[in-house]
Amino acid sequence: MTAAFWLVLASAGLSIVSVGVFFALYWQDVREWMREDYLAYGENYTEADLTGSAWFFTMLCIALAALGATPYVTFAFVARRGANWARITLTVLVLCGGFVMLVLTVVPYGGALTDSLPLRLVLFVNTVFSASVVVLLFRDSADRFFALSLPEVPGNADPVVDPVPWYPSDLAGEGCCEIVVTAPSFEWLAGFTKKLVDERFVACGQIIREIRSIYWWDGAVRHGTEARVALHTRRTLVPEIVALTEELHPYETPCVVVTPLVGGSPAYLDWVEEETREPAQPR
Repeated sequence: MTAAFWLVLASAGLSIVSVGVFFALYWQDVREWMREDYLAYGENYTEADLTGSAWFFTMLCIALAALGATPYVTFAFVARRGANWARITLTVLVLCGGFVMLVLTVVPYGGALTDSLPLRLVLFVNTVFSASVVVLLFRDSADRFFALSLPEVPGNADPVVDPVPWYPSDLAGEGCCEIVVTAPSFEWLAGFTKKLVDERFVACGQIIREIRSIYWWDGAVRHGTEARVALHTRRTLVPEIVALTEELHPYETPCVVVTPLVGGSPAYLDWVEEETREPAQPR
């Protein structure tokens, strides 16, 4: 998703900058166009009038280019936060924009201001960017990022569980635990938590919308905001929850930690066990 996000920003920036560069390259043609406009209406003009009109037209076109790029950038930012509807909307916009740019690249049209190789080259590059964005938005890693877009598993099929649990053997058996998971966005974590509750992997999830994280990654200390959830479930369901988290989570190495509950309200702990499923049998 990160690559698609930056590619959308690069395409939007290229579109805006290319408008300014285009008018700089064809400045005299723009002035002549303004002169023809004055003559067509029979108005008197000076060279300063031509320059002012040309500048106004140039700024207007740059503003329109920025306005046209705004929806792409807006939906890219929203999609980066995990909103699957924004990914779909962005895809539709990119497909429509890419198709228009492809048509403008190959269809012949006349005029010094329009029929130019630099303009067609910029349009072609943006067409390639559009195709790349669509591919990036729907590759496997993007599907994991937008976990809510994944289809439901048919029937009552359970994931294959490693017969050797990853947690210490003294935690095996009945009982409850708390699983903490962090994620890059509240929207993704809320959807993932609902999935776990709906499928009775957990009895409940308590989400903190924003926390501050400081950590080592790729040899450097990094910091940023994340969302955090505390999940209450049976200890015996931990392997399945960990496997599902690693499959759907947008992070390469997600934070999934388990703490056994050594005490609490008996009624609450009974409720946790009653509202969760039986663990899948190892195969």
